[in-house]
Amino acid sequence: MSGNFGTWRRLLFLPILALAAAVPSAARAEQTTSYLVTGPIGAALWGLGNEPGTQVVAFAFSQVTPIDPKTGAVATADAKLPKPGPRIAFSVTQWALVDDGWVRRQWYGDAPLTGEALVLGADLGLGTLDATILGTLEEISEDGVAVHQDVPGRLQVQWQARGKMANTSLAYTYQTPGYAATLQTVGMGRAANATATITVEALGDPIQIWGLGTLSAVTKGLLNVTTQ
Repeated sequence: MSGNFGTWRRLLFLPILALAAAVPSAARAEQTTSYLVTGPIGAALWGLGNEPGTQVVAFAFSQVTPIDPKTGAVATADAKLPKPGPRIAFSVTQWALVDDGWVRRQWYGDAPLTGEALVLGADLGLGTLDATILGTLEEISEDGVAVHQDVPGRLQVQWQARGKMANTSLAYTYQTPGYAATLQTVGMGRAANATATITVEALGDPIQIWGLGTLSAVTKGLLNVTTQ
């Protein structure tokens, strides 16, 4: 497979908003998990929702393997570590007015996928993701912070390529008060437009998303996910 050489670099950084910074964080330990990304396919999405203050980021891959972040070596089998396989790192942030006060809700996580959840065309022209997964829901308001574990939700995403196939190097950084993800990959890729529907009962009506993304035939990569 051949294509024009090109380099795409994306920097995603969201500042910690005033309300989030003003409220003390819940007492939770920070945990970072590192993965070797070996493809063969991957897709990324970043976009805005149909309601003000809604932001979404998602990185999905058909194969990742946990590694030691210090040495880069494949981590030894450990019941506490995720198993190798398809995986998605994601974050959905939403602001809502509740009882005359603003509440910031973030549903985020680092979850396994089924083998059929992520599908990309051979030419990376189209891509789809349909996954029901569990995540952490954090609610921040003037009254404090509430954290709920194992909150289910469904992500349905469609990508439509808008650029030519190219040898591609990607770099993403995303950070919020309770969640951060960094991703670096190389391989063949195409820029894409993306639409999505995200259904999480705790966030209310399904969220409609419009944004940008990439479709990739990954040669190698590194994904780091930090949660609290």
